Amino acid sequence: FPGRFDRYPDLTDGRKAEGGRRLRGELRTSRPGEPLVTIVTAVYDNEDSLQRCIDSIRNQTYRNVEHIVVDGGSPEGTLEILRANETVLDYYVSEPDKGIYSAMNKGIELARGEYICLLNSDDRHEPDFVRRSVEEALAEPEGQRPDIVYSDFFDGGTHLPAQPLNDGILFGNLNVNHCTFLVHRNCYDRV
Repeated sequence: FPGRFDRYPDLTDGRKAEGGRRLRGELRTSRPGEPLVTIVTAVYDNEDSLQRCIDSIRNQTYRNVEHIVVDGGSPEGTLEILRANETVLDYYVSEPDKGIYSAMNKGIELARGEYICLLNSDDRHEPDFVRRSVEEALAEPEGQRPDIVYSDFFDGGTHLPAQPLNDGILFGNLNVNHCTFLVHRNCYDRV
């Protein structure tokens, strides 16, 4: 369930690090007309592009964003990046896990946002991604707003056009890129 934890309980004997704004009592919340958006990044041993990912969230034009990084117990290089971003990240934890989906689920349990995005550590968002996604989600009257907003995926020279969601998504035929999803927390509660 989203928002189940503000700090993840230490269920392993191998926690390497934990930090971020939450440990200083800085908890973000939704505001009228400005819902909180949680970006969850799962990472393991990625010194090459993790900083670029973090910078892309820090540079969002939409200001009510929290960034949670769940690390699978990486070597020191990745931990140095997390520690260097102590004042930027809302929360991070580094400990052994059961892989990327375990880390994503842990991040969802930590998400305080009304909307949640999953962003891989080697991906990034354009500066207006969150703002445009939230505007699209809020364009409909309350009670008729979509649970999921998504868009085309762009990365360098790669362009993957988004296609309408259909029943194939239930059978592993994901026809849109998951890092373009803005998902209302109620979807995770239901699923």
